[in-house]
Amino acid sequence: MARAMITPLARLAGDMYAARDAATGALVGYTIWVRPGETLFATKEQRQLGFYELFEQLPEDARAYYLDALARDFPEFADGAIGVKDTEKNSYWCYFAMVREDYQGTGVARALFDLAYDKAQPGDILGLATTNPRNIEIYTRLGLELKGHRVMPSEWVDWGSWVFSRRVEGLRRLAVWVGVFQ
Repeated sequence: MARAMITPLARLAGDMYAARDAATGALVGYTIWVRPGETLFATKEQRQLGFYELFEQLPEDARAYYLDALARDFPEFADGAIGVKDTEKNSYWCYFAMVREDYQGTGVARALFDLAYDKAQPGDILGLATTNPRNIEIYTRLGLELKGHRVMPSEWVDWGSWVFSRRVEGLRRLAVWVGVFQ
């Protein structure tokens, strides 16, 4: 599923930010955000980059679950929690955020999120969801507000989803530069 999502996001609909180790050049973290007005799998061109292939391989019950839970129920939950209709389309939405374990707690995530904050326009909403409760504290420390939690039932395993958002303030860039020179 991740490969079917990452390719169209990185190539067509999103902004990908990567962090590399200065000495080795190794990838140590990345985020992928979709700009307001865009959504994942919204176009045939996006879906042709792996979604159709993945969907064809799924058993019928998994296809139905995708259409019911992931394409309908989760977006309705996110919309209600954040208070924005079509949240994933009408916000700067983070689909992926990853920092290698040996680099966690070193500021990599903050630097990657700051790039997205700086790219977004004043008044934009940045949003994301996580299925890992460990990330609740991390996203809160990054300035996002927990907006809601819901358990998404399935016949395989029930999974929790936590939704976060943050409104971009107009003076963000100035505040970052002032902080650098103090």
